[in-house]
Amino acid sequence: MLPTSMQASKALSSAVRAVAVNYLARVQGAQTTPHQALTQYGNALTFLQRDLYDSAKQKKDETLVTVLLLGIFDVPKSRRCD
Repeated sequence: MLPTSMQASKALSSAVRAVAVNYLARVQGAQTTPHQALTQYGNALTFLQRDLYDSAKQKKDETLVTVLLLGIFDVPKSRRCD
C-alpha cells in the first residue's frame, strides 16, 4: 500500500523521505538533522497544506499518514533511562 500511496501523494512521499533520511543519519551517529531531511520536511509541509485545503484529499488515508510521519519527525530523540 505504501508505494502506491507515495505515488498518489507528494506530501506523503516527502514525509517518508524526511523521516528516512533523518533516521539513517541518526543511526550513523549524526547529532543534527541533515539539510536534506529538513528540505524534504519543508516540502512535505507545503504539499500537506495544499492537501488539507482540498476537500477530497483532506479525508484520504495518505493525508493522515503524512501527518503521523511528520509528528514522528518532530519528536526529539529520546534518552534512555538507566
